[in-house]
Amino acid sequence: MTPKHTNMKALDHQRDVTADDPLRLAVAEKIAFPDGSMTAAGLRREAVSDRLRVERIAGKDYTTLEAIKR
Repeated sequence: MTPKHTNMKALDHQRDVTADDPLRLAVAEKIAFPDGSMTAAGLRREAVSDRLRVERIAGKDYTTLEAIKR
């Protein structure tokens, strides 16, 4: 089974990511929850419950580390 595509370049350069940079949910979960305790699906559920701000751009969901922190 092939792992889902994530932007590994963004993960490799996390120091360059600011709290307000838009990140795909799969990338945001890996940076904000490196222990794997949260998934992109979990972040989507939080957005549906209005506990996480997510923006949809071109059919893709984005959030920020600041939004996750809140």
